[in-house]
Amino acid sequence: MTRRLAPLLLASGLTTSVTAAGCSLSMPWRGPAASPSSAKDDTGQHPLDVDHGICLNELMPANRSVLLRDDGSSPDWIELFNPTEVDVDLGRFGLSDDREDRAEHLLPAGLVLPAGEALVLYAVGDDDTGTVLAEDELPFRLSAEGGEVVLFEPDGDGQVVVYGAVEQDFSIARSTDCCTGEGCLTHRFRGSPGKSND
Repeated sequence: MTRRLAPLLLASGLTTSVTAAGCSLSMPWRGPAASPSSAKDDTGQHPLDVDHGICLNELMPANRSVLLRDDGSSPDWIELFNPTEVDVDLGRFGLSDDREDRAEHLLPAGLVLPAGEALVLYAVGDDDTGTVLAEDELPFRLSAEGGEVVLFEPDGDGQVVVYGAVEQDFSIARSTDCCTGEGCLTHRFRGSPGKSND
């Protein structure tokens, strides 16, 4: 059976276009700055204007059987990857399904992404019941009909992955990990959550 999957767009800029290869990259996106580049974070230890190297490495907007949680649920998921040799505290990083909403979900301080490793976060949505989200849960869902996922760094810079309709249990993955440029994003059946895409 032939599957038709919509094109992908990897954008670190606001003005890009979808290419036949499925991926287009432009100049870095300068989002709304969290504070001046010389400022320190709340602990006074890290300058905010730092290239942390963290990337949106893979996402699955229609997870049905790839990742099942202990309660039997199969929420959609987003994978972050740290290609550097330094552990990164993800506090003050933000994830959103809307590039205009930088503060949709700020990741908690103390959530560390070790060097060379991946972290899977679950897009469980907000059920308005007052349930407190776990540190690996996000208050929005991904749409299988298409949408965007945005990762904001503490200084306001961002990465955006814009995607079209995706079939069940197909991921949108960078191949290789944290790659950029033409043809970087691919559709991968069942994906590789928490593992290298290489």
